[in-house]
Order: sequence, then C-alpha cells, then structure tokens
Amino acid sequence: MKRRLVAVLAADVAGYSRLMGVDEVGTLEALNKCEEEVIAPAVEIHGGHIVKRMGDGYLVEFSSTVDCVECAVRWQRLVENSDFPFRFRLGINLGDVISEAGDIYGDDVNIAARIEGLAEPGGISLTGEAYDQVKRKLPYKFTFTGEHGLKNITDPVRVYRLHTDASTGRTQVAAPRRRFTTIAVLSLTVLLFAALTISGYYYFARTSPPQSQTTETDLPGSTERQFARGASIAVLPFKNLSNDEEQEYFSDGITNDIITDLSRFHDLLVISSNTVFQYKGETVNSKEVGRELGVKYLLEGTVQKSDDQVRINAQLVESIEGTHVWAERFTQHYSDIFELQAEIVTSIVAKLAIKVS
Repeated sequence: MKRRLVAVLAADVAGYSRLMGVDEVGTLEALNKCEEEVIAPAVEIHGGHIVKRMGDGYLVEFSSTVDCVECAVRWQRLVENSDFPFRFRLGINLGDVISEAGDIYGDDVNIAARIEGLAEPGGISLTGEAYDQVKRKLPYKFTFTGEHGLKNITDPVRVYRLHTDASTGRTQVAAPRRRFTTIAVLSLTVLLFAALTISGYYYFARTSPPQSQTTETDLPGSTERQFARGASIAVLPFKNLSNDEEQEYFSDGITNDIITDLSRFHDLLVISSNTVFQYKGETVNSKEVGRELGVKYLLEGTVQKSDDQVRINAQLVESIEGTHVWAERFTQHYSDIFELQAEIVTSIVAKLAIKVS
C-alpha cells in the first residue's frame, strides 16, 4: 500500500433516481455521453484521473488542488450550457490517501464524498484544507458555510461553497440558502437584534421634540456619505476569546456574515469587510473609528467556543457620543440552535425591513 497527498473530487447527479425512474435507458445513455463529451475531457485538460465511476457517481484525483477546482468549475459550466438533463453536486478535499490496485481509500476520500452531498445541485463544495490551497490563487468567491459534522468522521469539517460568478478571490461569508449553519444563525441573530435597536432608536428620535437646532450633518465626524442613505454602520471584527487559535476563522466568519446580510438593505450604509478588518486585533476608540469611517454606529463583539457551547457578546455603539445603545449576550448549544434562532431572525428581519427598505 502506498500513501499519496492528492486533491479528491467526488461527484454525483442530483435527482438521478428520479431520472432513472422516468427513463432508465435514456438516462444511462445520456450519462455515458456526458462522460465522454464533458467529464472525461475536463478531467484530462486539468491533469486529473478518473479513479472510478459508481452508477451516477465519480471519484477523481488530482496532484494539484488548483487544477482540481478549475476542473470542477469547467465541469459544471459545460454541463449547465449543454442539453444534458443533469445537475451535478461536486465535493473537493485535499488529503493523504491510501493507493492500492488503482483505487484510493481513507478518511479524506470519504470526506470528499460527504461534503459533495452538502453542495447545491450544480454547485461545488470544498473542505477548509482545499480552500486554504486555492483562496488566493483563483478568481472565484467562496462562501464559508460553517463547521459540519459528517457521518463516520470524528472531527467537524470546515466547508466552503464556491461561486463561479465572481471576479475577485476575496472570500465572503454568507448564510446558506437552505440550511442555517451555526455561524450563520448566530451572526444573523446578533445583527438583527442590533438592527431592531437601530430602528427603535430612530423611531424615538423622530417622535421626540428637537433639543437644539444642530443638524446631523453639523455633528463632529459626520459626512455627507454618512446620512445620504439613512443609518450607517461598521461591523468591527469580532474577537476570538477561545483558547484555540484555530477558532479565528469562526469569529471572522461571524463578522463577515453580519456584514453580508446587513449589506442587502439598500438604505443602510455598511462599511465593507476589507475596510473594517484593518482594525482586527486592535483596541479601538469608537469615536475615532466612527469619524474615520464616517458611520454613526459600530457593532462590536466577542466569540467564545468551548466544547459544544458558543457564546457571543455583542454591543451596538453610537459613535458620535461613544455611548452604548444596546448590548446582548447569546449562549447556545453548538448543535441545537437552529429552530429558535430562525424564529428570532424572521421576526426581526420583518421589523428591520419596515425601517430601512
């Protein structure tokens, strides 16, 4: 037995059983033709090797993770632009495998197969190990979907979703469309509680009698940009309080997720992640940061993950006066937060949309 470090691509056809139920012969012939015209040429162009085909599933290996990802993108684009009735799910992992008799074995092969099931039909999922190899080398956007517990795999696995419609390699983190991950749900809860507080603050400010003739644009640190679109906010990088330095990506993911979801509201000015991450690891003065970024609100927070518990402390600061508008602590079981958090998110999104949409 030999061991090799390889990039592993696992693929299968979404809804294959349904297609076979409608037309067994036609579906099998179409898949064979798709392999001949699309899959095999794409693999060959990028220096890969089809280890085996199992029904509608494929196991492919590459010596380069970059080549593996490029092949996956070509694969999906060619199928999408063809007349074949298929939508593939692709999963990519980088790891040490056992090679014997023309086949490959091991946990890293199994992980590729497991995360393939997490991909959307027509989509591509990568493990953290694969993502780390390509994040600055390919012109695609990657969405961090969280740590996932996989069947028969001991440790949770970081998973990223690849988007092929972006021109930058900068990773942006957003909530998954069909499943709330732990990071997405926690961060959405924090940002939406903050947004509710902002909306309430503005409501009382509007309904209270004026205290002076000073306008917002006359206040220190205000800019035309700040109030041109209504409320303005910067989400500063959440601090990782865990003893494990590897949890840095977890806290960064929460920060990015909040920024992404706040940015969906047209009337809310949100400072980009590229800009706010210059403050990562620094002790900041809220008034100074508010003036530098031209925003009225700052969202700050800490994240601590211990065993199966996640704790987030968040605070919303009014930067002109440096006063706290709102603060909240969230403590949740790492694997049992989805239903409750989804309800909170849904109710607050409705109130936020009324204010800023």
